[in-house]
Amino acid sequence: MTISGKIRFLFILVFIMTSLFSMGQPENYWSVSFNTNASLLSGAVVGGNSGITSIYYNPAGISEIENRQFALNASLFSLEYSDYTNAVGRGENLPNLKFRVQPRFVSYLYRMRKDTTLSLQFAILNRNINKFDMYKSLDYTTSLVKNNVKENYFGNFDLSSDYSDYWGGVGLSKQLSNKLSVGISLFISVKNFTYFKNIGILVSPMLSELPDSIPYYESSWSEYQKLVMYDVRLLGKIGIRYRINDWSYGLNVTIPSLRLFGNGDVKKIVSQNNVPGNNLFSDDYNYHEVGNYMLAQFKDPFSVSFGFLYTPQSRRSKYYFTAEYFYKINKYKTVDGTKYVSEENKYPRPTTNFLSYYYAAHSTFNFALGYQVKMTKNTEGLFGFRTNFNPREKLTNDVGEQDITEYSVVFSNEYYITGGVSFKFKKTSFLVGLQTAYGYKNDNIQFVNFYDAVPSVPDSGFSLQGKREPVMDYSFVGLSLFLGFSLGF
Repeated sequence: MTISGKIRFLFILVFIMTSLFSMGQPENYWSVSFNTNASLLSGAVVGGNSGITSIYYNPAGISEIENRQFALNASLFSLEYSDYTNAVGRGENLPNLKFRVQPRFVSYLYRMRKDTTLSLQFAILNRNINKFDMYKSLDYTTSLVKNNVKENYFGNFDLSSDYSDYWGGVGLSKQLSNKLSVGISLFISVKNFTYFKNIGILVSPMLSELPDSIPYYESSWSEYQKLVMYDVRLLGKIGIRYRINDWSYGLNVTIPSLRLFGNGDVKKIVSQNNVPGNNLFSDDYNYHEVGNYMLAQFKDPFSVSFGFLYTPQSRRSKYYFTAEYFYKINKYKTVDGTKYVSEENKYPRPTTNFLSYYYAAHSTFNFALGYQVKMTKNTEGLFGFRTNFNPREKLTNDVGEQDITEYSVVFSNEYYITGGVSFKFKKTSFLVGLQTAYGYKNDNIQFVNFYDAVPSVPDSGFSLQGKREPVMDYSFVGLSLFLGFSLGF
């Protein structure tokens, strides 16, 4: 088969695969940063110069690395600030400031001695870490349960989430000619997720204001959710790189992941006590379920990325562009409250969909731009910009159902600007750089509304609180420091 024939065959293969898969997972897909030159170029390297991150961005680039290399991009230092306005009531905000130091990328690349057109790469990388913890409580005086009695209103809100996704894999690349190279990579993904939410409301009379003719009372409403799960998956990438004159083009296909094993433990409770309704107290209830070893998973999307690299004849600068299209994800259960995956379940009584969590995502498209300039003989400047659009899809307009079946996390569109310097000394390179990030999303449904409280919110299942309004705005800013090195030998 001729070179042109091989290219046509590969593009036809990609087209066929594109029509077969459509899955996704709950996160912004382009949150990844690796402390490498590729990250300082904002990941716009599918078309060329992906270096040691080729195993991730485009495995066809593995064979383009001239020397065997060991890369330890040790830590990413990040300072992030987010703010949720009107989150638990108008004027009640939830600010959050966090500092993170986390490992990112370890790689070893081996170039075959007998066949120098064939290269093998091993890598362990942290694709995503997202952790937050928010708490808010407030109290005020009201007359909610009995109009003629002054009462203490106490509301408490806790929300925390801890998500991580570690990949380990191997990649293989072959140079078919001076212009064309192909590659594949295979990864094991280990995802861990902990989610906790607690809302508690207590209304009781002020003892100093309670008439002797009225006995002491307490009215309460609460919601409790806790999930701990892990998911181990297998996924792969297929890449092509083609070079002609001053241009280099790349195509990378990410195949959706296959679940290997994993499970989750879930506990949910919704209860109310002594809540008034129609001049009488509503029925008390305490509905709860607990399930261990429940079927749990986070699917990965099928995606296709394309990029190019243009190098002017002066060779002092390079221009990069990459775009990636992620297919939609149909509604599925990230936790299936009706299915056990182990006979070791501690609570063998039947469970229901009350324990289930759902997720869906629309298709999305991201792009990145990069610029590289030679500053001195051994020093280069690297700059980039990328988008990170949120794929999450709203599943229901029913706030009550949404509260118990979807994760109460606001995902926004995010934008990144990167820049830094790469130093080379013989076969070793060092880099230092910065990344700034910004995200914003307005008109989100409040987590809870402790103000404007009524005994019972119609058509919601909520009590002793106000109707949850789409008035919560979310903003995010981040600053990250990149430090890394690659050792060639």
